[in-house]
Amino acid sequence: MSTSRYFGKLAAVLMAAAVLLVTVLSVCPEAVGVTAAENEAAYASLFDPFSVMEIDIAVDEDDWQEMLDNALSEEYISCDLTINGTTYSHVGVRPKGNTSLSTVASTDSDRFSFKFELDHYVDGQTCEGLDKFGVNNIQSDSTWMKEYLSYQILTELGVPTPLYCYAHITVNGEEWGLCLAVEALEDSFAERVYGLDHGQLYKVESMDMGGGMDFGDMDFSDFGDMDFGDFDPESFDFSDSGFGGQSGSTAFPGASSSSSTPFLLAVTAGGAVLALVVAKLWPRRKMQRGLGK
Repeated sequence: MSTSRYFGKLAAVLMAAAVLLVTVLSVCPEAVGVTAAENEAAYASLFDPFSVMEIDIAVDEDDWQEMLDNALSEEYISCDLTINGTTYSHVGVRPKGNTSLSTVASTDSDRFSFKFELDHYVDGQTCEGLDKFGVNNIQSDSTWMKEYLSYQILTELGVPTPLYCYAHITVNGEEWGLCLAVEALEDSFAERVYGLDHGQLYKVESMDMGGGMDFGDMDFSDFGDMDFGDFDPESFDFSDSGFGGQSGSTAFPGASSSSSTPFLLAVTAGGAVLALVVAKLWPRRKMQRGLGK
């Protein structure tokens, strides 16, 4: 009987300690020495948002033209890529994009966005640890700044964001234009942000609305006439909705909202009190049942 009493109290104390530990790790991990991965990648200096990256693509002209003519197939060809004066041989390059790719392909323009894969033909080849990156044509933006500023804002908010900077592109020494160079959301990004044990990385592939699902005869244009009743999008407060990069700990590892801290601490305190109450009452009730009371 005495053993049961102490066992119940010990279990309750351990449960309260576990709840407290989980809360501390979620709200302020640095308090127990846990910090987010901050792996300063060697290639980070290439993506200086306040300077322009210089990129030259040395490629067979016939291969280049064939790639442009068949851009929608997104097939890689080999090129020698020079980045800020350093040349990497046999780098894979291909047109990339979704709507932007099909839009350019449907016009007389050949100013596609491109993806570079440094290890596509040479195993293990990287640019100071960078395996893939893209250059976006940003030609649909007359300001040439929306994507750039979006990344800058997200970075300032502390959201894990790919590295970025403007890039001046030439092809075989001939002018191609200004693009936005962006670190690919692939292995090098995951390792830089979350460390070597970053876990699984998934990417959804889709060329159609709905991820390629078959919606039959549904006409998505009908959604423009939907009646949302009294709902006013302009008056909706997203700060209370759970949306946004910093509104919840599930969006990004280690992310938390300062506004949720009092609530979490209250839950922790309540859980600890409840656990102690259970520890105090459970053995007594069990003893009374044993005596037939």
